[in-house]
Amino acid sequence: MELAERYYEPDEKLPSGETPVGKAIRKSRIRAKTIGSQSPKNQDRWGRQYDLTQTKVKHGADNPELNTKVGYKDKDDVKIDSDERGMALRHKPSGINYYVYKSDDSPDSHTIEWGHNKQFGSDRLNLSKKDKIRVARDAQSVWDQHVSPRLPKGAIVHNTPSASLDSRGKERPINRRSSIYQRAGFGKLDDEGDQFASVGREPSPRQKAKGKKRLKPLNPTRAKADLNWGKDDDDYNEWED
Repeated sequence: MELAERYYEPDEKLPSGETPVGKAIRKSRIRAKTIGSQSPKNQDRWGRQYDLTQTKVKHGADNPELNTKVGYKDKDDVKIDSDERGMALRHKPSGINYYVYKSDDSPDSHTIEWGHNKQFGSDRLNLSKKDKIRVARDAQSVWDQHVSPRLPKGAIVHNTPSASLDSRGKERPINRRSSIYQRAGFGKLDDEGDQFASVGREPSPRQKAKGKKRLKPLNPTRAKADLNWGKDDDDYNEWED
C-alpha cells in the first residue's frame, strides 16, 4: 500500500524497474497498434492519446507541484501563465481569473485569489444582482473544473477574500466571497480576514457526486501558528547578534 500511494518522479524507477514516463510510452505504443491504420486521422488520434497519457503521468493526483499543463480538451477555454511563484489561470468563456502563488506571509502555503473582467471601477458597482449570482456560479465552476485539481497534494492554501460591496460601494457585513470559498472547502474567516485549508487527494467522480471536496477546512489560528504566519527570517535572527 505504501508503494502504491507514494509519488514517483517522471524519471524515477518504479519497483518494476520502469520509469513512469517509460511505462506511459510503452502503453501508448500498445494503444497505437489497436487504433488501426497509420492514416493522418488515426495518427492525430494517437498523438492526442499520447499527450493525455503523458499529462496523467507528469501531473498525477499526488504530484507535489502545481499542475500548469493545459490538456487538449481545455486549450481553447483555459490559458495559464506560470513562473517559480505560481500560476495565473484565465477562463476565457466566463472571464474568470484565478491566481495561485506562494504566500508572502509564509513560504509553506499558497495564496489563492480570483476575479473577473468586470471586477474593477464602476463596472463592479453596476453589476445587477443576476450578474453577480452568475459570476459567483462561474467562479465556483472554474474552481471545481480547472483550479482545485491543479493544486499540489498536501499543500496548505490560503485566501483573503475581498468584502462584498453594496450599490454605494460600501462594504457589507456578509462576505460573499468567503462563503464561496467555504463551499469549496476552506475554513471560517478569522478577524484578520484569512481562511485556510489543506489539500487532499482529488476525489473520484462518484465521491464528487456525493459532495466530497478535495480541500479540508483548517482552523485559522492553528494554521497561522503552524505556518509561523507573518514571521520572516529577520524576525527569527533579530537577537542572534
